[in-house]
Parts: sequence; structure tokens; C-alpha cells
Amino acid sequence: MNKVKIFTHTDLDGIAGAALYLYCNNLEITNTNIVFVEPSQIHRYIDSKNLRDSDKVVLIDLGINPNFYNVLINMDLKDIKIEWYDHHIWEKDWIDELSARGIKLFIDTKTCASGVVANILCSNDIKAIEFADIVCDIDLWLFRRWESNFLYRYIEIEDSDSWRYNALNMFLKTLRDMDFKWLIETSERYVEEYVDKELNELSRLCSKIHRIKINGIDVAIYIKHHRIPGTSIIGNFVLNRCKSDIAVIINEKLKSISFRSNRYDVRDIARRLGGGGHPRASGAPLNINLLQKILFRLSKGLLVRYVVSELKRINI
Repeated sequence: MNKVKIFTHTDLDGIAGAALYLYCNNLEITNTNIVFVEPSQIHRYIDSKNLRDSDKVVLIDLGINPNFYNVLINMDLKDIKIEWYDHHIWEKDWIDELSARGIKLFIDTKTCASGVVANILCSNDIKAIEFADIVCDIDLWLFRRWESNFLYRYIEIEDSDSWRYNALNMFLKTLRDMDFKWLIETSERYVEEYVDKELNELSRLCSKIHRIKINGIDVAIYIKHHRIPGTSIIGNFVLNRCKSDIAVIINEKLKSISFRSNRYDVRDIARRLGGGGHPRASGAPLNINLLQKILFRLSKGLLVRYVVSELKRINI
């Protein structure tokens, strides 16, 4: 039996948060089962059986959503040790109910998930706190630390768990044995290639968005065709360079939809679509069937009309 099972987000904050959890608890990856998952899909991975195959279950950077909440409150959690480190906005009723059921919740909306882990478990460790600060810089859209731009892009290079495991190992090695200079130098070659692809795509991005006014709000919809650039980079670019109120980014695999805004509470939009997140950055599953997925791949116009109809349905 593995000592700890960690469910964590697939992005930089989730991977770094898992590395910090291992570091702060002096745990080895070999004694840990790490599952990388999107918040909108977490309810598909959790059941009473797979929560009982470890001594402890840890969730990191996975915001609660209605689907997952309903799964948990209808599950037998007796004798299951669960720790949850998150920085997304939660409903008070959800916090009260899950806490009453024995789940240890560590939620702080003023930092990122890595910051929550570091502050709870490693508050006196200068290196851990600085690493969390680098990660939070990009996750919270602060853009104060140049290192964060390297690490964000490094994680986004490849969409595979093997790549995420390698990154987690690299973060863990940095925390235990190396310094941040080594971390940046190790990722630099990969990031240079990433930036070349990113700039090429961004140079044409504003001409590829679909604009629409909904209730007086300027909404810009962008369909990703490649993993690069990352969603947060696209969102920031669409809002500030393409000048829109809300950026809607459709995942290249048609699995999810992300929202970004400097003016409106997009968490409320995502929540009404079965997702969640932050007031300025959120996401939700793109609930479409196989036939719709085939049709939408053949016609971007159909996909855009579907997304617009969903936004109008929930009356943004």
C-alpha cells in the first residue's frame, strides 16, 4: 500500500504544490501515488475504493465544483484521511459540510496552492517559501518574478504525465539539493523553443478570435488548435492586446472551456457551467457528446455558435 495518494492539478501550481508537499513531509515519490487531473474531471477519479488504497489522500490545487461536491457527500468517508490544499473560492456550506465529514481543508484565496502548502507545512523554510512565491507569481497573474515565466512555459511544453513527473522530480531536486539558478538553466533550452512557437501564434491571435456582444459585454472567443501558447498567456493577450471584456478559450481537445477577465466575475460564469475557479480566471468542462465533438472539429462556426448559446443560456 502506498503511504500517500496525491491528486493534483496538471498545471505549474499543482505540480509544484505536489513537490512542496513531498519536500515538506520528507516523502519520496516511490512511496507516493501521484495522480495529475483537471479540476473539472476529478469526480471521475474519486470513489470510496480508490480512496482506501492509501494511508492518506491529499488534494492540491483542485477547486471544488458541484459534481465533485455531490460525489463526496454521497460517499462513505469513514476512516479515510483526506487533506485538501486549495486557493479557489468555496461556498461556505461546502466548507462546513466537508469539514464536518472529517476532511482537513486548508484554503487561502490570497495565495496559490503552492503557497498554501508551503505556508502550512514549511513556513520556516526559506527555500520552500521562495519557490512558492515564484509559482504564485504566474498563477496569480502578478508577473513580478522573471523565473515564473520560465517554469510556466516549461510545464506547458508537453501534455503528458511523464513530462509532469519529470518536472516534479526536477522541482524536488531543486528544493533538496540544487538552487533556482540550476532549475532555470535546466529548463532554458526547452523554453526557448516554446517561446518561438508562442510568438508565432500570438502575432496572429487577434485576427483569429470571434467577437460577440452579450448583454453589452464584449466577449472574445478563441479556439486553441495547439497546446502552445498556454491558456493564461492567451487570456492575458486577448484581454489586453485584443481589447475584450471577457476572453473565452476553448481547449484544443474540446474537453474544457476557460474564462479570463479584468472586469467581470468569470468564476460565476464557470460555476453555472459546472466548473469554478477565481473571479478573474476560471474554467468549466465542455459537456459535448461524440457527435458534437466530430461536428465541431469540422466546423468552427458550429462550435462558436454552441458556446455563444451556452453563454446566453446562463445569461452572463
